[in-house]
Order: sequence, then structure tokens, then C-alpha cells
Amino acid sequence: LTWAFKNLFECIFRLGWSLRINGKRLIPTDGPYVFCPSHASYLDGFVLFASVPLRCANNLFFIGHAKIFEHPLVKWAVKIARLISIDPVTHLTEALRAARFVLENKKLICVFPEAGRSIDNRVQEFKKGIGILAKELNVPLIPVYIKGSHFAWPRTRKIPRFYPLKITFGKPVFWQDLGNDYETIARGLREEVLKLKAREGDIK
Repeated sequence: LTWAFKNLFECIFRLGWSLRINGKRLIPTDGPYVFCPSHASYLDGFVLFASVPLRCANNLFFIGHAKIFEHPLVKWAVKIARLISIDPVTHLTEALRAARFVLENKKLICVFPEAGRSIDNRVQEFKKGIGILAKELNVPLIPVYIKGSHFAWPRTRKIPRFYPLKITFGKPVFWQDLGNDYETIARGLREEVLKLKAREGDIK
């Protein structure tokens, strides 16, 4: 089922949104680790799922704000895509517990550190929850930048529109590379995502 949906989404995004994938070779073969993408639209999780290797898709879980999964175009995918509906900001303990369980079983998780969709295509400040998760669980973080998703499905629209998409995966980093305290780790991770954004020449 995962193979079928991953290939379906990848086909849809490549044909409908001209999806391009950069840095795929940087994704580790084995887990555990955490994908940390920029977040500008409902499409982001689906784009990431479609872009990772099949071995990753088979072991990937998403942790995110419960409200994200209430949208009719997203809600149907909760069980199929292994979405864990927990708000990491208001229910951090539960999110950490869920993340620990998944990662200890050598699985992968995706967390959106901004804890909400950007309203203007800018990468918002990362919440310290990602810093807590990174330091307490001591797992690699993979910065990810998704270009074009804000324009493909901005918060002001109820349905998506066609706009070219590109996803870029960065090198895995550990919390020790980013800082000592939770806030500094979160800021350092955001800088890694901003580097990917600058590399793609995205100045919009």
C-alpha cells in the first residue's frame, strides 16, 4: 500500500506540479532520524512522502498539529500515511513520548518545526520543541526546504493550484552541531533550512 501511494503521489506531483527532488542521496539508509521541513502548505507532508526513497516511506511517521488533519483533503490520509495527530507545542510531553517510541523502533519521523504554515513564504521561527526532541532523544535531524508550496496552496485558498515545486534535502545534523540549549538548537536548525532556501535562489 505504501509503495502504491508513494508512486501515485510522486507521479501526481511530477506531472501536475513539475516536482524536482534535490539531495536525495544525502538521506541515510537506516534510521532513526527526523525530517525537519519548512512548512507553507498542506501539500508539504505529501511532497516529502513522495520524494523520499521507498525504504524511508515504509518506515515514516508524521507528527503534527491536530488541526492540520481536519482538512477534508488531508483527513482521509491519517491512517494510510501514519500520521500521529499530536500538537508538539501544546502537548510536548505526548509528542516526545510518541517520537521516542517510533525512533526506538528504528523508524523515522517528520516534524514541522514551525508548528504552523507560513503565511508569506518566509521560514518562520522554529519552536523550541524540536530542540527538546533533538537533544533529549539524541537523533540526527535532516533539514528540508520545500520551494513553491506556499504558491501551490497558500493559506488563503481552499484548494491547491498548480505551481512548480522543488524539495531539497540537506545533510543530517546533530543537536551538538547547532547549540547547547533548546532555543539555540531550534535557531541553528532553522539556519540550516535557510541555507537550503538560499541555495535554491528562493528570495520570494
